[in-house]
Amino acid sequence: MTRTMKCLVATLATCFFALAGPQAQGSYLWFINSSQSKVTLSIPDQVVDGNKLGFRNQTGSGSSWTAGNSTNLSGFISTDFSPYSSNPVQFGSGSTIAGLNSGNYRPNPAAFNPFSTSTVNQDGTYTNTSTAPGVLGAKVVAVDVLGAAAAYIAFRDTNFDISSGPLTTTPTGAFTRSFNSAGLQFGISSSGFDLDGLSIILLGQFIPDLHTTVGNFMGTNTNPNGLLALEGLVYKMTIPLSVPLAIDLEGTVLSATLSGQIVAYYMPEPSAFMMGGMGLAALVVYARRRRKSRP
Repeated sequence: MTRTMKCLVATLATCFFALAGPQAQGSYLWFINSSQSKVTLSIPDQVVDGNKLGFRNQTGSGSSWTAGNSTNLSGFISTDFSPYSSNPVQFGSGSTIAGLNSGNYRPNPAAFNPFSTSTVNQDGTYTNTSTAPGVLGAKVVAVDVLGAAAAYIAFRDTNFDISSGPLTTTPTGAFTRSFNSAGLQFGISSSGFDLDGLSIILLGQFIPDLHTTVGNFMGTNTNPNGLLALEGLVYKMTIPLSVPLAIDLEGTVLSATLSGQIVAYYMPEPSAFMMGGMGLAALVVYARRRRKSRP
């Protein structure tokens, strides 16, 4: 190997370790790619207060909830580990994860009148059937009463959270590491929640109107296939999600599942690029001097 080639190899090695080598322990922010990050809320049919309820699309008919049950995510994730070191992965405090509006859903919070009360609606009533932008939305039907509409619900200004203890990483290639994402906690940390209960023949209105804030619906992820990879000059983290939840809506507890994935990117610190640039500059200077010294 010539001296020039040796210098080139050394420079490339400097660049690689500057960009991919272990960094000091601390807080690292990963920016979420909204187009690749999405979660779906699944709520199976279940008995609540003696009535079997199911979640359906707000428009149209059918026996499934396929529209308004998914949201893309934005924000960033905080970790307490070097993005591409052999240290365990740990998700720390400081993450900000928001659900993006996926459509317009009933009820409209602007239509809630807290002064219009009744025996059923003790906190107020929705005065019309208009819609407003929301993160998630569904129609609740009484399954045992021929699928009669019992309520409309909407989640708005919905925030998610993620945390974990140390999660083991394993090399899977020259530029990739897997980590056991099954150990992390994920769920809805807070959300505006609107529920418009409807009157059903023979049953009346058994679900009251609500305009409130709910949250702290956290569960343990069951999907272990987390992945870290170096793509160009940035690190990519993929977190697959399958999280069982218990959703408490003002005393009514529903079993549910959040599934999907989060894809987030980390940009190395500017000092890493400076080190790589200095190495390349040194190589250019060396090559020029070598050419001038030739007879």
